[in-house]
Amino acid sequence: MTVFAGLFGETTSEDFWPYYYLTSVLFHVPISLLIRGILLPLGLLYPICLVVYRLYLHPLARFPGPKLAAVTSWYEFYLNAVKDGQATHKRKEWHEKYGE
Repeated sequence: MTVFAGLFGETTSEDFWPYYYLTSVLFHVPISLLIRGILLPLGLLYPICLVVYRLYLHPLARFPGPKLAAVTSWYEFYLNAVKDGQATHKRKEWHEKYGE
């Protein structure tokens, strides 16, 4: 047993076992497995969960309107950048169509 003199008194090496266990596990996992097994599924799961939240669970989800505009702000960017600032006119149309 090794004793370390630290800021908060003496600690033993047994106090650091979670750190040693995690580092030994992480450093022996190939990076390709880490990317394919953990990061890729999380990268795919996050956008799916975000779409489900915005369409069904968000407080504004109960209001009618175009679903693409509810899911992403890229639709408004498209109307402003490509369609020469038509987002304001589209919002007026949507208020007439779907109500206020």
